Amino acid sequence: MHNAELLLFDSNDVFGGLIIDWGVKGLENANIEKLIASLKKEQANSKKGTLKLLIPGDNEPWAVCVWNQGTNESYLLGIQEEHGWYFPDDYQSFLRVSDGCLMFTHPHYGGGIDLLNLQRIINIHDEMEQIPSHWYPIAWTDYIAGAICIDSERCRNNIFPYIFFLDAMKEISEAIPIHCDFKTWFGRLILCQGSEFWLWEYHDKINFRNEN
Repeated sequence: MHNAELLLFDSNDVFGGLIIDWGVKGLENANIEKLIASLKKEQANSKKGTLKLLIPGDNEPWAVCVWNQGTNESYLLGIQEEHGWYFPDDYQSFLRVSDGCLMFTHPHYGGGIDLLNLQRIINIHDEMEQIPSHWYPIAWTDYIAGAICIDSERCRNNIFPYIFFLDAMKEISEAIPIHCDFKTWFGRLILCQGSEFWLWEYHDKINFRNEN
């Protein structure tokens, strides 16, 4: 990690210490099991049992990650077979460790990114009429309500992008592509402290058009 990058973080802060330990590339390249274990360790070692976020001007920069028990192999395979979905290996690794989780939620006010458990994946897939049968939601977002989805057929055939953000109020044709695999998406979510980074470029384009 470059010295300039180190200046952004205070190693005495829980979250800052995590980023310094791993490095930006380390967070993106580490396997799912190590990423989750590190987050759990940092949160457990905090006096408040929380992660201190690096958000300038935020009076309550605290968040927690809430983990679930991992799913069992037979249920994981059964869901895929029943619905004809294809789960990439990195996403299956996540589900084996934690069948869904709530990322960077405020300990009192809620919010955050809700990585769905398998049952909620089925429920939201059935509730959102615009989601096609070969897509499945893996997360529900807070700032702009919508679902992070995987296109099962594109993923099965190793065609990128296969992860998309679908605004709850928009059609499939308006879905925003996310150009990475699940492991990279998860690592970047940690790096961005739960911020919906997949919307940054989209908003930049809108702002640029409005300003010009």
